[in-house]
Amino acid sequence: QFYRVNEYVEDTANGRLCGKWTPPHYAAHLRQLAAETRDALSALGTESPSDDPELRGTRLDFAIVADLADYHACRLLATTHLAFYHQTENSAHLQAARQALQQAEPHWASISAAADGVYHSYLIFGREQHRGHWKDRLKVVQDDLEAIDQLLEADAESGSPLFFEGGDIHPDPPDITFTPPLEAKPDSDLILRMHARSDATVETVRCYYRIANQVLSFECIDTESVNDGYSATIPGTYIDGQWDLMVFFEFVYADGGACRWPDWRLNTPYIVIPVVNRI
Repeated sequence: QFYRVNEYVEDTANGRLCGKWTPPHYAAHLRQLAAETRDALSALGTESPSDDPELRGTRLDFAIVADLADYHACRLLATTHLAFYHQTENSAHLQAARQALQQAEPHWASISAAADGVYHSYLIFGREQHRGHWKDRLKVVQDDLEAIDQLLEADAESGSPLFFEGGDIHPDPPDITFTPPLEAKPDSDLILRMHARSDATVETVRCYYRIANQVLSFECIDTESVNDGYSATIPGTYIDGQWDLMVFFEFVYADGGACRWPDWRLNTPYIVIPVVNRI
């Protein structure tokens, strides 16, 4: 459902963005969640008793979570700009990466200050390099800024204005009508039919399918336009009696935008079709 940074940069360079959320998309989503969290904290007001330890802890935790969301949104954009710099050698991406890191720094400083004297000074986050307190990690951002500055010193040329392919707003799926088959049978082709209504022009509809074996990658086929709808045929030779079948769809619009359905924000982002004679 989400692009890795290097994968996004590569697909952008080749002009083949798919329906995964791009780094700018989910950075914007993190910022939105941070803003909504702060609005909810503000809505609590000051009427609640300040001596309620549960309330104090809740306020603190959610304030930290909001700063974490903003911090990671900034770091994500910085990482993406840096990846584009290595791809294009456009030093304007370095300037943008530095700016994003500068915006990230005060969010981490805010977390460190809020947690100082409240949380234990030696927290364990799973790996040795992630043990300690938030304030111990402030140097990480500063070191990254110094690394960017070294790159800027070595590459003083300026580049053209920047934009992220796909923007920072993920398109919504069309209005979908789809009734999944009640079952699939091994060695028998499975036909999927759906209708999709959208104000935007849909250029391509793809069907992704995979047996419910998490170590495998999804297969992908383009659907065909049939009777004012779309049809996809999953070959029966792929259907395995040991595993149920997982499917989801991708919509590519004429303007270059793309999305996937079911929408992970609302439902499980795939549909499971039972396979008969499962062992």
